[in-house]
Amino acid sequence: MSYDEMQKEIARSCTARIGYFECAQTIAKAGAWVENHLPVEEKPFIKPWMIDRADDNYELIIDKVRQELGWTPTYTLRGTLPEMLEGLKVIR
Repeated sequence: MSYDEMQKEIARSCTARIGYFECAQTIAKAGAWVENHLPVEEKPFIKPWMIDRADDNYELIIDKVRQELGWTPTYTLRGTLPEMLEGLKVIR
């Protein structure tokens, strides 16, 4: 599962409850900064520095791990992600 596929799956899972829209990184970073400086009891999770890393892509090459270490993952992200997202919904 690519990073892009994962982000889209997380967005599909979460947007039914909260909704979202895409905007330029500069606007998102400014919004995160403002949100973090609001006088509220619970500070938001998203921090301005996270916006800069939103497009980072951490590609894992499982074939190389299999070849060099002889290890194969027991679970896949694609198979486990729905369960992880359900768990997060319970926490909120």
